[in-house]
Amino acid sequence: MNVQLPLRMDKTAFLGWIQGREERYELGRGRVIMMTGGSRAHWQITANLFKALDARIDPEKWSVLPEFGIDLPPESIRFPDIIVDRAGEPPKDLTATAPVLIAEVLSPSSERVDLGDK
Repeated sequence: MNVQLPLRMDKTAFLGWIQGREERYELGRGRVIMMTGGSRAHWQITANLFKALDARIDPEKWSVLPEFGIDLPPESIRFPDIIVDRAGEPPKDLTATAPVLIAEVLSPSSERVDLGDK
């Protein structure tokens, strides 16, 4: 389940706003969306995918990143479950620079958003 807050902001403001927050948020078309936690099954699938990719990918070329930001048009920043991005990018980056794989584990409560806007 996702909760849309009555907040609108641009990508730069959003990335600054989420720093240090314990809750998880995404930006969808300029609107702040609070993300709820996933089930044990969701996190186990995500962990298994992370381990499988991390064991097989050349770390000199690629980084496997869980819940890392991706900059999308229009005015959206999403945090998919797993991203494979180019290795060696600046450590302070807040979004992927050249993702080659984006994986989102579907949940019944967020399936419509995951298959649509996301």
